[in-house]
This record gives sequence, C-alpha cells and structure tokens, in this order.
Amino acid sequence: MSRNSSRTRVQKSQQGPSVNVVPPQLTQKTNFVVPTEFVTLPSRGQSYKEGSTLHGVTEVEIKHMTAKEEDLITNQDYIARGIVFDKVIDSILVDKTMKASQFLDPDKMAILIAARKSGYGNQYATDGTCDHCGQNCTFTFNLQEVLDNTVNQEDPWLPDFAFHNKETGIVSVDLPISEITVEIKILDMEDRKYLEDLKKQREKLNLEFIQTVENLRRSIVQVQGDTSPDMISNFLDFIPARDSRILKGIQARLQPKINLSQEVECSSCGAGNEREVPLTGGFFWSEF
Repeated sequence: MSRNSSRTRVQKSQQGPSVNVVPPQLTQKTNFVVPTEFVTLPSRGQSYKEGSTLHGVTEVEIKHMTAKEEDLITNQDYIARGIVFDKVIDSILVDKTMKASQFLDPDKMAILIAARKSGYGNQYATDGTCDHCGQNCTFTFNLQEVLDNTVNQEDPWLPDFAFHNKETGIVSVDLPISEITVEIKILDMEDRKYLEDLKKQREKLNLEFIQTVENLRRSIVQVQGDTSPDMISNFLDFIPARDSRILKGIQARLQPKINLSQEVECSSCGAGNEREVPLTGGFFWSEF
C-alpha cells in the first residue's frame, strides 16, 4: 500500500466545445509525485537497540527509483569505495532520519530488492552454468517471491531456557551448565563497527583479539542482574564452553535473515537449479 493513494491527483478538466483549447500542461506547472511503497524488514526492528531510529520499525517507505538513482548506480567513485548500494538506499528512503549505515545487511537487501523490482521489473535474469546439463544458460529469478518470503517468515526457534522480549530485543537465558542467568542483545551495525575497529586496533598493537569473547562482551547486557563491566568480564573468564556455544547459537538464530535462495529453470535443458539471487554490481541493470 502506498501513501500516494491518499494524495490528491490533478483531474483533467472537462473541455468545452471549442477545438482550439490549449493543453493545460503547456500553460501551467505540473506537480509530479514519485510513487512510493512499503518494504517489510527481515529484522522487524527487533535487532536494533532501544533509542535507535530503527528500533521496533517493521517496515520502511521507499520511493521508486528515478534518473537520480541511475546516476548514483553508475558513479565510479561510489562503486570503487563499495558504497554505491548505501547511496541508493539513502536516496530512496522517505524518512531521512534513517541512514543506510544503520541497517543490518538483510534489511538492506530487502530494500534493494524492492527498489530493483519497482524500477526494472519483477524478473531478474543472470547467466550461469546448469548443474544438470553443464551448459551456460540464463537463470531468471522472481524478486517478488523473495519479498513474500520476508513477509511470511516465522520466528526463530529458541530453547526452553531462553526468552526473547520482542519489545526490548533483549534475550534472557538461564544457562544450563553454570546455572547463571544472562541477558544478551543482538548485535547491530554500531556494535559490529565497534568490534571491527577494536580488532584493527588490537592487531595494530600486536595484542590478542578473541572474536568469541569480544562478541559476547559486546552483547551481554547483565549477569545475574549485575550490569557492571567488571561482572561481565569476570563471567567471561569463567563461562563454560557449552554455555558459550549456547549464547552464540541464540545470537545466530536471532540474527535477521533474508532467504535469497530459489529454484530457477535452466534455459537450455529446463531442469531446476537451486541458486541465490546474486546481489552484484549488475543487479540494477537490465536489458531493454
């Protein structure tokens, strides 16, 4: 459903009997309105911390692509810097308080797929090699199917000793080995950037960086009701390997996902092949 449905459209005035009526588009300025649509986010806003612009946001409104976005797609500087998709997302988001850099990758993918569909059509064709006949062929993907899967996805399974508060995004876990109650959050883009920067800093100083420990340190909110960094650090020095694996597994299950996999038909032999929609640099280009 688009917000454009509620906008007033300029109606054509009834013409009189004269045959020398000047077309109104030549005598007055026309107000063009770019269509918009809503995109469901795979995260449902549950993977963003409270206070974030995206916390609790289940869908975002984007405008359909225009010539402006086509210029962004071909900008060689953006392509070389690997930020071309972020620039497109920033341009089409209706709510300018939201930035592409804030979105988790699955949410970005959903936005890009919706933009590609509205801009160039539902079908996306790429070349590949058939698993059955071995011939080079064309695979045609259905982008609407990807978006439908995002809307209809089920909540991830969690063990009985874990409770996910969808309002806050916090997961309370009664760890079975240590018998300690821990609350964790799902890592968002800010957390991921922090960990990337920390890793680079440690490597630069020739200091050890243990990925699992630092990920848990960033995600643990409290241990036995204690939120102090010292308590969390002491717990990480003590945590049994099995409890650590449980926390990592819960994190992995709750990370938002988008299913890009489809069975596509080989254009040579007609056999079905399991493939993922390739979000490459050519994603926004189609033949006319």
